[in-house]
Amino acid sequence: SYVSDILPALIALAHGQHASAPQVSMSLDVVGDFLSWAELSAHITLETVQQLLALVTQRGTVGTAALGCVNELLTRNCVPQQFEEFLRLIFNCMHEMLRALVQENAGANSVDDFTGKVAQLVTSFLSAHVHRIEGNASFPLLDFLGLLFQLTIIQQHAETELAFIHSWKALLDYLVMREQLFGPDREAGASAVGAANPSAPYQGGLLALAGHVAERMLMSRNGACLEELDDERVVGGTDELTAGTELAQFWQLHANVAAMCAHLFPQEVARSVLPMVHSHMVASGPLNDVQKLDTRAMLHLTGRMAAELAVCGGPDERAALIQLLAVVNNMAGTFGHNVEYLDVAAAAFGTIVCFGDVVVALAQEERVQVVRALLECVQSVLRGNGVSARNGRGTAAASATSSAARVVSLIAQRANLPFENGSTAAPFLQLVMDRGPGSADPMEEEGWRVLLRGAVLLALIPPQGVFSDAAQWKERTAVLCEWMRPIQAEIHPIANSPSVMESSVVDMIVVALDAVAEESTQCRAAVAAAARPALDACVNAMRQSGSDGIALFARALERALVSCRRQLGNDAARDMLSVLVGLDVLQGDRLREAVLARTSAAGRTLSSVLSALQSVVGDPGSAYEGFLPPTVDMCARGILQQTTGSVDHALLRRRAAAILVEALLQHWSYFVSDPSRRHLLATSLQSLSSAISDADLDTVRSVLAGMNRLGAVQRLYKRTEFIQDVAQDMLTRLLVSLFGGSHDILREELLTTLYNVASVDFASFYGSYLPQFLQDHSTLDQQQREHLLRSVGCDTDSPSFSKHMERLVEDIQYASRVGSVQTS
Repeated sequence: SYVSDILPALIALAHGQHASAPQVSMSLDVVGDFLSWAELSAHITLETVQQLLALVTQRGTVGTAALGCVNELLTRNCVPQQFEEFLRLIFNCMHEMLRALVQENAGANSVDDFTGKVAQLVTSFLSAHVHRIEGNASFPLLDFLGLLFQLTIIQQHAETELAFIHSWKALLDYLVMREQLFGPDREAGASAVGAANPSAPYQGGLLALAGHVAERMLMSRNGACLEELDDERVVGGTDELTAGTELAQFWQLHANVAAMCAHLFPQEVARSVLPMVHSHMVASGPLNDVQKLDTRAMLHLTGRMAAELAVCGGPDERAALIQLLAVVNNMAGTFGHNVEYLDVAAAAFGTIVCFGDVVVALAQEERVQVVRALLECVQSVLRGNGVSARNGRGTAAASATSSAARVVSLIAQRANLPFENGSTAAPFLQLVMDRGPGSADPMEEEGWRVLLRGAVLLALIPPQGVFSDAAQWKERTAVLCEWMRPIQAEIHPIANSPSVMESSVVDMIVVALDAVAEESTQCRAAVAAAARPALDACVNAMRQSGSDGIALFARALERALVSCRRQLGNDAARDMLSVLVGLDVLQGDRLREAVLARTSAAGRTLSSVLSALQSVVGDPGSAYEGFLPPTVDMCARGILQQTTGSVDHALLRRRAAAILVEALLQHWSYFVSDPSRRHLLATSLQSLSSAISDADLDTVRSVLAGMNRLGAVQRLYKRTEFIQDVAQDMLTRLLVSLFGGSHDILREELLTTLYNVASVDFASFYGSYLPQFLQDHSTLDQQQREHLLRSVGCDTDSPSFSKHMERLVEDIQYASRVGSVQTS
């Protein structure tokens, strides 16, 4: 309610006649913070916007701070009254700023914060409002974009260049989305802007932009700018689209912009960009540093262009892409055998993966030829790459291995090769089997797993992914059994720390099962026939192994249960689960040791067993009910009752609580139908109640949600078993958590749960339990307690109950701080 008074006062302070530039900037920083959270649309007036834009024209630190304020209005989707006039004011200001910056040649010689802020404002405006202003004569958009292009091409520093490229991406996001929704020639799209191809007015500018961003990726053309970027340290997110070095992210953004231009104008962009790409990719060594970077950049661009043109391009574009694919494949083979150029080989294989749609569209005969060439290249490189990884180029070799493996996986899943009795896939299995001691690099390890998965799919998936008759099924079952035989032969007891080869053998079992786990019902028999002997061998080896070996084999059995339990059948799954829950390392005091030493071999074994149990307790049938007693024993007595509620054991306690909740939800009748099992129910509920006092808030949130699910599905809070064994303890823990203040962030969840439990008998809650709790758990005297209890009332509806209990919580917390009581 004070926004309309505070905001003008802050802006007036910035406009003060005697205010210095630092004072004005500080005032605007406060305005920017205010705009980042305050409710805007009802309080922002045209006068406010005009005052901020007037400060923008002062440039320098004042203008930069004012631009930040205007940007806040746009990014928060402020929609004031007289909205079109609001847009016109901001557009005209940006238009004049772009004109002035072009005349000043801004960004050509030095880094300018103001110029960068203008680019950010343009990006926010185009992202939110380009669809509103396009085609409106009051907004000369084409002239605006012309100035934006002139300013973009003169930028010489990475930071400001990236800011302007983001502006173009905002425009292209809109144009591509419109084209995808309506198409370039459909009436819906045409009627929107009055042209057969609504993007046609932008064609000349976007073609020039595509050529510009492609050239800016080259070190030989843009060296001063690119040298500002780090090509060693990975920054950003955890996925392929956001993670990478600063240089890789620069390439990613520029390649995306070029590809989006190709989406709109495939023939024109392909004719102008692909020849330049081809001319700057050096197909053979030796390469100097600049040539290596240029080649990697063009490979990056090639991959993005291939993914786009494969969908939007015509026959000529696809033919050009096939020629480029042959060049890229030759580069991967050439550079993949030289430890100095493994980073280029990795980029080449990564580019090949982007050609998936191109390869799939080929006629079968040509597709088979192309795929054979790709697979031969991958085989050749991987044979030598195991040595390269241990010659001081581990990271580059790991990247090359991972990228090459992805090529095999792509071909297996999408190329629809004719079935050839596994001969196509056999060399890749042999590569994995012959690998020997490998690298500790996680990327390389993951690469070998991807390779094995791709090889399994190559051997098993038939043409077009369809099993046509019983003979094919029999043939593929035999192939899978044949593949598992050499793996099974390598399984033996592991006394000490497992070698990489021993770990790889277990991984092969898991990957082979994962690869076919999602096939149809008929394939389940094939999986069971092929996998059961190998899994039995794991069980036998586990019985004679040391702690590290047990942990390794437990992981294999756990993955088999999680991925292929239905394919293997209930009998096989129960046999494996019996072995896991009966392991000596998880019995009695040794279980406590496993719980407390999470990173030890016993701790890793416990983690695998918990995952296996979690995969079966959710089955509502009786197939796995025999494992409920050991589940309760392990999760309730072994974990929740043996560990503290500290954050050190938070993840383990959270998993145990989730397993108990799921077991109770799905198998309630099992626990209550036989009096001899009542102690299991009581132990489970008491353990869950104790977790409400945990220090880890995520654990508490999870437990509260689980208990309320049980309340809704199984009417838990009204059950005699709960009222007799758990209700008092749970009420106490809920109130202690509320009054203590340590769980204030969960106050809403705690109050909801408190209401659910108390609502079973409000008379007892208000009449005896709450007064007794205040007497036992506070330092207040009787008069103060009575005063507070009168203020609470006896509400039975949820909103009133929560409101008055929250007031009581605040009063108790206040009293504990000042030593006296005062109602809110």
